[in-house]
Amino acid sequence: MKADYAKQLHKELSGAYDAIAPDFSRTRSGWWEELKFVSSYARAGDRVLDIGCGNGRLFEELRDKKITYTGIDSSKKLIDLAQERHARGATFLQADALLLPFGEENFNTVFSFAVLHHIPSVKLREQFMSEAYRVLAKDGIAIFSVWNLWHKKYLGTIALHAIMKLIGRSFLDMKDIFLKFGDKEHARFLHAFTRREFEKLARQAGFTIEKSALIKRKSGQSNFVLVCRKIEGSV
Repeated sequence: MKADYAKQLHKELSGAYDAIAPDFSRTRSGWWEELKFVSSYARAGDRVLDIGCGNGRLFEELRDKKITYTGIDSSKKLIDLAQERHARGATFLQADALLLPFGEENFNTVFSFAVLHHIPSVKLREQFMSEAYRVLAKDGIAIFSVWNLWHKKYLGTIALHAIMKLIGRSFLDMKDIFLKFGDKEHARFLHAFTRREFEKLARQAGFTIEKSALIKRKSGQSNFVLVCRKIEGSV
């Protein structure tokens, strides 16, 4: 994917989520049951960063942990909803995950769920992971998830976009797609990660992978989840 087009898609993402923010928030009223285990990685006293926090629902899982929580999202309307929902106890900021407004090694724990697959191009996904690594303290934990799109609900869409790419009618990369949200066409860009590709991206950023899992949801869909650590002396 050309760099200018990737930057354009990334810039448009915040507007896309602004457009669907109320409906999107209603479909994300509570934390995913199958990912409740992640709260055990946040310890009392930790400084926690939630990249792509949406309406702030992860904070509800962590509010009793005696942590310092910061959530960032590129969508102003989702940040506004998060601030309304959690008026006290958390900090929410509109910010770009590719240029995090924090110093190095500022957080003990970094979470980012269902965000990385929205980042267009290999280069920008590498930048995303490098930023997460940069702000994480030594021996800190980072947990990432992406959708597993490799099942029948999405295979036709992946195949169609691949054909469009091959015949020169798409600027996207292979395994990239657009998905609707409700009646809104092209509402969201997604990259169809493979598990190996996801793991490789984390290792290239310098992370040590402690757990790699395919976690199924009650809906029949699933997510790839990585639990990573920033080891002392790693790149």
